[in-house]
Formats: sequence, C-alpha cells, structure tokens
Amino acid sequence: MTSVHVYALLGSERRQLVKHVEQVCKTAGVKQVAVTPKKLQLKELKSDAFGLDASLVILCHYNEGRVLITDRDGMYNDFLVVASKNAGGNVLLVVSGVDTSDGELANTSFVDSLVWEGAQNAVGEIHTQRRLLTWNGSPSSFHKEHILKAVQGQLEPLQLPHSVLEHSSLAQPKKGFLCAIL
Repeated sequence: MTSVHVYALLGSERRQLVKHVEQVCKTAGVKQVAVTPKKLQLKELKSDAFGLDASLVILCHYNEGRVLITDRDGMYNDFLVVASKNAGGNVLLVVSGVDTSDGELANTSFVDSLVWEGAQNAVGEIHTQRRLLTWNGSPSSFHKEHILKAVQGQLEPLQLPHSVLEHSSLAQPKKGFLCAIL
C-alpha cells in the first residue's frame, strides 16, 4: 500500500490538501493509497519521525508574507532532511497562497524572490528538481498530474540541496535550531 503523509502548520491547509490528493488518486483509479494528515508544530520541527513508513511526504506552507523555508533562517531544513531520508527522497514542498499560471508547477517570480531577496538558494534547487509547487486556493490540473506522478513514484528522488544540509541541526549536530521570524 502506498502511504502519503501530508504535513502543514495550518489545519485548513492540511485538510484541503489531503482531499485533493485523495481526489487525484480516485480520479486516476489508483487504489491502495492511504493519505494521512499529519499535524505539524513548530516545536516539533527537529523530530526524526517525519515521513516514517511514507511513500510520499508533502509539506504545505501557507504564504503569509515573509516566507522562511530553507537555508540560514529556514524553518524546514530539519524537516526536509528527515522526510527525504524516511521517504526515499519522495518529498513535495507546496507553498499555497501564491498565484501561479496554468502549466507552471511554481510561480517563477516567487521562487526568484525567495532565492535572490530571501537568500534561500535551496528553494531554487528544489524548484529545479520539480519538487516545489505553488498555487492559490487549490492545485491546477497540472499540479494534480504532478502529484499523481509523485504518488506513483515516477519522479526522481529529491537530492537535498547543500544549503539545507549545511543549515540543518540534524545534519550538523553541533548547531542549534534557530528560526528568526521578523
């Protein structure tokens, strides 16, 4: 059985994404898929249990303005390290609340802004690997096709960007966890 774990800080985002993934699988006739919502709390971001027994891990972050996903001030470095290890690299990162054109997995202006203005080079690398999705409201049919490919294990595994490993307190045990939200 394929096991999909959906993580998000916001319960509404988590529930909505679970429904979309279930709908994608049902529409495609994919059976034997368990989609499980997983509550995510900031204090648990150093856990080593993310994605245990999962075939696919999806992390959804709602864009509320300043987005600190990866690198020096990123909230999700440790999460990405653990989830990628536990799910064999089958990880999708979703940022919702971002207008995205049809036929695009992620809004390139948004990605460029995070890379160049937010010093989050890893976001650009994750985007290049087709593991970053953005949408506003709900996923497009293009997003849904991509999610289905991930559910079916048809995407290349995520190769963790060097900067995620560099700033992960789990990959670098000597460093402490710091998330500076302004």
